[in-house]
Amino acid sequence: MDFVFLGFMAAMAVAGLVVGKLAGKKLGKAEFDERQQLARGKAYKAGFYTLLAGLLAVYLIPIFTEWQPKDTALLPFAVICVGVTVFACVAVANDAYLGIRQNPRAMLLVIGIVVVGNLTAGFSVMESAGFADGLAVENSMNFIIAAMGLIILAALAIRLRMAARDEE
Repeated sequence: MDFVFLGFMAAMAVAGLVVGKLAGKKLGKAEFDERQQLARGKAYKAGFYTLLAGLLAVYLIPIFTEWQPKDTALLPFAVICVGVTVFACVAVANDAYLGIRQNPRAMLLVIGIVVVGNLTAGFSVMESAGFADGLAVENSMNFIIAAMGLIILAALAIRLRMAARDEE
């Protein structure tokens, strides 16, 4: 394994711990009111059913089409990420993603850092391994997580912009 990549991953882990510690202080404690708890329940339900339907499709597609992906873990991993993204977007749409005392700008910063880190790692893996053997979890995982983060980031930014317009 490439020592530059290992060093980069160690630096990202340390940076993640530092950002997590700082974010814990800046974001505040996640406390949700009753309306938010009900909305989060609906978001969990939407994410769960999305996950359930997606995993069912992942199971049934190879049976009915005789198509097998090169990496059998890629589709379930992508479906899990889609389920989490659906949960987050439904929670954001219902104003139940951030707690009452949490700082939304700090949340945007943390998600942005996660997206940039995953894009950086994804391009690093793509340079070293590429897609010669087709899509696999190893060479596409970071891009899937970055896409998930970008979608959640966009939903949160739109929701915050709408909230700012409502206050004016």
